[in-house]
Amino acid sequence: MKPIRLMAGFFTVGIWTLLSRVMGFVRDIMIAAYLGLSILKLRTFLEHQAHVRASGRSVIVERGGVFGFLFLNNNLHVVHHMHPQVAWYDLPALYRSRKAHYLRRNGGYFYGSYGEVFRRYLWTAKDPVVHPLWRR
Repeated sequence: MKPIRLMAGFFTVGIWTLLSRVMGFVRDIMIAAYLGLSILKLRTFLEHQAHVRASGRSVIVERGGVFGFLFLNNNLHVVHHMHPQVAWYDLPALYRSRKAHYLRRNGGYFYGSYGEVFRRYLWTAKDPVVHPLWRR
């Protein structure tokens, strides 16, 4: 029977434990980054659309819910573009005070909630692949 070398066993177990911890941490970071970027893609999916007028390119998602909080009320994107100096937490009150003006300004690019967006676009394309303002 071969004697167990204490230091060799310690280093072997220690190195495998360390690698396991590091790889687990990297895995957790990758999962968190993937989830975070997936949520961010939802915002960027809607934020702008191709439109002849620049004022018609920014969206309003009226009931942002938890996403409104995560996006710092950027769901009221046209309001943000028209008043970039206004703090994110003041955007909803500003939107409510002049709702008709903002809807007129962005040409009615509006969704009631992110749930409406999911129902409408989960299985269908939102915009054509080719930019709609390009000449064919």
